[in-house]
Order: sequence, then structure tokens, then C-alpha cells
Amino acid sequence: MQSVASEVVVAQALRIHQDAIVIAGHTDICPDVAKRQRSGETGSFVARHAPVLRKGGISAVCDHVAGDAQYLIDFPFRNTLAANRLKFGLQGVEAIYREQQASPNDVSVATTVDEIVRAKAEGKVAIVICFEGASPIEDDTSLLDIYHRLSVRIIGLTHDHRNLLADGLGTGGTGGLTSLGREAVREMNRLGIVVDISHLNEAGFWDVIETSTAPIHASHSNSAALRNHRRNLSDEQLVAIAATGGVVGVHAMGAFVSEREGQPTLEEFVDHIEHMVEVMGDDHVAIGPDLMENYPDAEYALLWKSKQLPEFAFVYPDGFTSLSQLPNVTIELVRRGFSESTISKILGGNLLRLFGEIWG
Repeated sequence: MQSVASEVVVAQALRIHQDAIVIAGHTDICPDVAKRQRSGETGSFVARHAPVLRKGGISAVCDHVAGDAQYLIDFPFRNTLAANRLKFGLQGVEAIYREQQASPNDVSVATTVDEIVRAKAEGKVAIVICFEGASPIEDDTSLLDIYHRLSVRIIGLTHDHRNLLADGLGTGGTGGLTSLGREAVREMNRLGIVVDISHLNEAGFWDVIETSTAPIHASHSNSAALRNHRRNLSDEQLVAIAATGGVVGVHAMGAFVSEREGQPTLEEFVDHIEHMVEVMGDDHVAIGPDLMENYPDAEYALLWKSKQLPEFAFVYPDGFTSLSQLPNVTIELVRRGFSESTISKILGGNLLRLFGEIWG
């Protein structure tokens, strides 16, 4: 961190952070957990990940257990589509439930706001099960009902690929939602599954705004006004999300934070939060860090060195390279004069409100 916070600021920030329900709005812990389960290891969430989350004061994670891209089975890392996405989705859900069953005093699967609040009170980490890309429903939106019964509560319509619902940002395509995509949005609205538009292309974004009757979520997207990147959202898009009552989680990956090469600063990361609050209001901004520390060590090292994804350098802000360092974000928000109420909303209150409205 470049700025130096006073002892008073730090003390105030740590108190706010401790009192708040803190939600990491986008994580990818399941790939590590599932790979270890295949080697006969259970309880890795508690042994490997929970200490990091607890040090970061995190009450709940929105973990993207499956989706369009096959990270669960395919190693070394390749950005490919899974051979059987329905199976992939079921495996991801099962991996989380095995961890919960192995450590019921430490882990809970949350499908309601009350369960997230209760998890904090009981000293547990709540997991909200998510998909990053809707390929696990294949061509049948009735599978959304089954996944909902299995506790899936957030679904991103696409990852970077094209699927049967829409074009992801990585395709360069200009198509909006397909008829299946519109049907899926309507069915997610009916069931109470959060529609996540991070990774969706712009045409698809506006189709979702037109189609959805529920608030829209972008679990991990930043401001294009501060960093002109195809993964980031324009002010017009941010305002449109806010108008639905939706929430945007700010992403920590350096490529989406700063125009500069190399490691961004924590201040640059918080600049995105500040800009979004100015544009959207403080009811609509959250933290969607997507820190890749939760991958297996060898795979994480490969991601950092990957030549397959040159624009996605897996570098994170100085002072926020781990979820354990999330209190540093709170310190910076206090240093900038954000109110306790606003900070509590950003840390988790806004997501709780969003989930309550959609999940019921």
C-alpha cells in the first residue's frame, strides 16, 4: 500500500470490518477442493481455504463451482469447454456438499440471507453455489429447476465463450441473447436465481436489461471509464444495472484495474469502487475479487506464467494479493472518508439486499 493510514483509521476500519457481514462476491475455490477430493482428500476447504477467509474477515463466498470452461477436470490449465457440462455442474455442486458434510461445524451451504447471517454468528464460512457460464443446463431450461433444488443461486449466462444462451466477451461476437437465453433469464427470475452478466457481451447485456424482471448482478466487473477493457462496464451500463436494483462486484485482477503494466496499487483498485459509488450510488457496489490463490499451487503457478492468456496477467493489487488482506480495502475506504454505513454495504450489505430480493 502506498498510502499510510493512521492508527485511528486502522482501528476504525478493523472494527467496521469485524462487525460487517463480509462477502467475497466471486471466488473459484471449488477447482482446488474437487481435485483434492479426487485424490482422496476431504476437508481441504477447512484446512486450506478457511484460514485465509477467516483472516480476511470473510463471512461468505460466492463460489463458482462450474460453468462453461472446464477447470475442474482439465489440467494443465486450458481454456476449453468441458466435454460434458451437465456432468461438470453436478460434480462441482457435489464437491461443495462433500466439504460441508466433512466439516459441518465450519462450512455451510447458503440458499437464504438468514443462512449467511447465521453462518457469521456461528463462526462458519457460508458458501453460495454459483455457475460461471450456463452451459451445465445444456439446451434445457428445466434443468435450472434441478440446479435450484441443488442450491445453485447465482448463474453467469456465459463465460468468455459462446454457448447456447449468448456470446461471451471472448468470442468477439455481436449476437445478443438467443431465444434459449431469454427463456433462461425468465426462468431464473421465476425460480429466484441471480442473473450474472459478467463475461457477457454488450448486446447480450442490453438484452438482459430488457428481459429480466429482477435486479441484475455483475459479480466481477470494473469500470471502463477507469480501465478501458472489454471485461469492464461503461458508466451507461453501470447506471442501467443500478436502475434494476442490481449490484456490481469490483474485480481485483490487475488487467482490469489499471492501464499500467505490472502490479496495480490498492489505491487504483479502490478508485473503481469510488467511481462506481459516484455513478451508481452506494447501494449497488460490492467486492468480487476473483483472487486465484485458491487454485492448486502448481496450477496457480502455471496461470501466472501462462502464455495462452497474455492479456490476463494474474497479478493483483499491492496489499490485496490474498483474500486474507481484504481488511486493507476497508482501511483504504475509511482513509478516503467513506461512511461506516457505505463501507458495510460495499463489504456485504448490498449483496445481502440483492439476494434477499431475488431469493425471497
